[in-house]
Amino acid sequence: HIWAFWDFLPTACELAGVAAPAAIDGISIVPALAKYGVPNPAGIQQELHEFLYWEFHEQGTRQAVRTGNWKAVRMRLGAPLELYDIVTDPGESHDVAANHPEVIAKIEVYLKDARTPHENWPLKARPAGATDR
Repeated sequence: HIWAFWDFLPTACELAGVAAPAAIDGISIVPALAKYGVPNPAGIQQELHEFLYWEFHEQGTRQAVRTGNWKAVRMRLGAPLELYDIVTDPGESHDVAANHPEVIAKIEVYLKDARTPHENWPLKARPAGATDR
């Protein structure tokens, strides 16, 4: 099951038998853990994330999206997205963005919708001379 750290709180809340806070991005992964012996007495089906989104602000903004088998990365503001099928290319060595414009278009929408502007985390260009990897 694909999950991210923001799923920890709702998972811990469910295991503790308390309600998770409202209006958070995380989902409980207790149903996925049931196959490892964690009780799922209600037999609830595992909810899935449509996508996961990350930003990295060290040395300028980098962005990444994971949806299904796809991972897209933007190494600097204004750069095109790189696209990888991380099941067949776990080392992310073959950018297939040119072959999948429909996936790139969908991920561009995710990038716009997922981001919440914040004064402490502005989108900013990478410094001159910074390397992409």
